[in-house]
Amino acid sequence: RAGHAERVELKVDGALLLVVCDGMGGAAAGEIASRMAADRMAKDLGAADFATGTPDQIASVMDHAVQQANVDIHDAAIANPSQKGMGTTMTAAVVTPGRLFVSQVGDSRAYLLRKGLLNQITKDQSLIGQLIEEGTLTEEEAEKLGGRNIVLQAVGVEENLRVDTKYWPVLRGDVLVVCSDGLSGMVKDARMRAILTECGEDVVKAAQTLITEANANGGRDNVTVIVARFDGDGLRAPMESAGDAAMEKAGVAFKAPPPPDVPNPMKRMGFVGLAVLAVIAALFFALRKTTADVQIATSPPGLAVHVKLVAPDGTSREADSKDGLVVIKGVRPADGAFELTASAVGYENDQKSVEIKKPVQVELQASPVPKPGAVAITSKTARTRVRIDAPGAHQKVSPYDQSSVLPEVSQRREFTNIPAGTVTVTATRSGFKDWTESRTLPPGGAHEFTVPELEQVKAAVTVTCAQSGAKVDIVDEYGESLGKDEIRDGSAKLTVRVGRQSVRVTKHGFKDFEAYVEVVQGEGAQLDVQLAVTRLQVTLLGPPSAEFEIFRARNDGPPAKVFDGSAAGRSKPLLLEPGNYVIEWRVGNEVQESQPLEVRVGDKPIELQLVQKKK
Repeated sequence: RAGHAERVELKVDGALLLVVCDGMGGAAAGEIASRMAADRMAKDLGAADFATGTPDQIASVMDHAVQQANVDIHDAAIANPSQKGMGTTMTAAVVTPGRLFVSQVGDSRAYLLRKGLLNQITKDQSLIGQLIEEGTLTEEEAEKLGGRNIVLQAVGVEENLRVDTKYWPVLRGDVLVVCSDGLSGMVKDARMRAILTECGEDVVKAAQTLITEANANGGRDNVTVIVARFDGDGLRAPMESAGDAAMEKAGVAFKAPPPPDVPNPMKRMGFVGLAVLAVIAALFFALRKTTADVQIATSPPGLAVHVKLVAPDGTSREADSKDGLVVIKGVRPADGAFELTASAVGYENDQKSVEIKKPVQVELQASPVPKPGAVAITSKTARTRVRIDAPGAHQKVSPYDQSSVLPEVSQRREFTNIPAGTVTVTATRSGFKDWTESRTLPPGGAHEFTVPELEQVKAAVTVTCAQSGAKVDIVDEYGESLGKDEIRDGSAKLTVRVGRQSVRVTKHGFKDFEAYVEVVQGEGAQLDVQLAVTRLQVTLLGPPSAEFEIFRARNDGPPAKVFDGSAAGRSKPLLLEPGNYVIEWRVGNEVQESQPLEVRVGDKPIELQLVQKKK
């Protein structure tokens, strides 16, 4: 009764067997029966192929193993008169990757806790359990009458055994509890749920607390409990808590077989059960419960939630949550729909229609929706792009992910309808280090984010050019100068922000040069510039009948005619490269003296007046 618990952690890549057996037929015989049943299950299931079997095939293997355990114990009791009538209850759970299989004989139980809701996934094969299953009794009436220890079948007592086997998917965060009636008879389901929720991932603490609670409540029987928590990326996360209806899975529903004609302890229990049934029949209408108890799990668990339940006839009941749970007792069932409203400060109401048609315990969920808030952002760096990421903390709230540019320093921009919960602001600009900050936005709240002056990321740009004295200017995409220098000894080196930048090289008498370079962090950039000279505008002037011809001078290479023609003594504007030229011209048939012409880099436009020689 003092209780002992230990923790085992393992990876399920094949199958895991968890068995609770509660022996009967005397202390020694009961211990023998429970040990024989556990050994047979381990032997038969240890040799089974769980990797390739279908769920129905695995369930069939489990059924067969329980039947073999029944034969072993029954034959041993016949062979040894001192062990006559021995047997054991059994709840055997097999866990494979993604699935849970449970075989049930007797009144040991299995529960599954999923997202805060606890569900009994086995059905007691006892007299009272049968009456509850048939709807003759309610849970509350059974507690007043007692009699749960009248087990209708057990492993090893009869030659024939009907096994109840079902299976469910295993989801991330599920908690499985397998226990004897020494626990389930002493600790109510609501209290069991509270203990498992409080202990969280600490399964040892959960098992020890459950055993302590059962002993504190009277401890009328031995207490055995297994608490298993399933986790890992290989399991799918549950979308919502599962109620009793969602946890049902097609399987063999237990139906008590008729008592055999041969005398045995189980048959005598059946006769006692008939007597109890007579008593129940006499007291049934006096004790029968006509109202339902509504249990509402609210989230988030620490939130103070007010719940209002309005019946179809307009009558209402109200209650406040405690530890994430609201209990409204004495609700009269009705055929129409009830309206459930859950409200909290800073939250929008969660409203839904629910059905309460039977006087049983009804489990519901309510989750008010947190009101959206606002975020204001100011940046100390111009042209900063800010992104607001808020995934939201409620399934009815869509995630928020928006970006915007703050073009000016200290410009403030406000963003609304931000989901409550974690809000992350990220500021970026090409050539600067990113900045990020996360905060928790309360429902309906507001936050001010100030983006500090972003740190520049820089690298070197080397520009080579043959024209000494050429000016180098590097500008960003907005035309802002990042650095200036002058070509000396054939090159210039500037340290500027990384990114795609524009390099401009200028020198008088040469065409301006501009090109984009990708400045890479840690590598910089290299650019070789070839400046092209600017052609000079030259206009020749002479008498109205003058005709002109221009040749490149010999000292600039082979002579070549570059111009021929005139118009009323004025040539059209000529664009000549720097160099030496010879002008040949005449007035009518009279050839004039040749004139030299030098075009130099950087000269201003030339208008050359040619004077006719005197006769």
